[in-house]
Amino acid sequence: MGFSGAIGDRGFNTAAGTMGSAGVARSPSGKMQGRTGVPGNGLLLWVMVKPSMGGSATYQTSAGLVSVLRDWSGERNHLKQSTAANRPAIVGGKALDFTGGPYLVGDSATAFDVIGTGEFEVWAVLRLPSLVAGLQVMIGTVARVAGLGFQLLAHAGKFRGRLADGDGNKAIVTGATQNNGFRMVRFRRTSANKLALSVRTSGVNDTPTQVTGATFNASGGALSIGAANGGSPAATVKIAEVLVYKRGLSSGQAT
Repeated sequence: MGFSGAIGDRGFNTAAGTMGSAGVARSPSGKMQGRTGVPGNGLLLWVMVKPSMGGSATYQTSAGLVSVLRDWSGERNHLKQSTAANRPAIVGGKALDFTGGPYLVGDSATAFDVIGTGEFEVWAVLRLPSLVAGLQVMIGTVARVAGLGFQLLAHAGKFRGRLADGDGNKAIVTGATQNNGFRMVRFRRTSANKLALSVRTSGVNDTPTQVTGATFNASGGALSIGAANGGSPAATVKIAEVLVYKRGLSSGQAT
């Protein structure tokens, strides 16, 4: 996956250093705009922190904090925060800082229901706090830890993907321990109903860890990043870019 040219330009030490341009992506208005390495088919959400994308800002601020993070998938799943105290700050012009529990959330509680029990993929560039105790929600459709839907979490210095049915049943996949730096993470459910999670660092994808039996419905509530709609704060997680697909990507698209 060649994330936006923006990420490659911002000096993240994540993939192979070349996260640049080849495909086409949709703007917030739904029009095709700009050349990127992001496949557009099945894309439900694409948000990032960058001053400009094709001449348009990728976010809006109020009093220096982010109030709107614009969706570039063409699906208009913009993430917002109307409460000033819950808005994240921008750090280094590269990422959002969710220290202390800020969060951004979509308007629609049903926008991701199209995933259902099918394949999905979540790609993110973020910085994980080292060895933070407890479950720290970063991205997901679950309003609380025990809810229905999918989540990408941090737990004790590791990335963790979770899928739950709202009745206490869940499937969890955990990646390797990470250093306190930006990483590109891929969390997905495959056609064989397996959850898989891999982390790209220093130009190399680790071997995905997988769990079977992940047949739960991935639909939950409105998607949020940072604290999960006000619950389970995201500690010192910093998030630069997030993509969500309602399908699985081919091996060629995922490289």
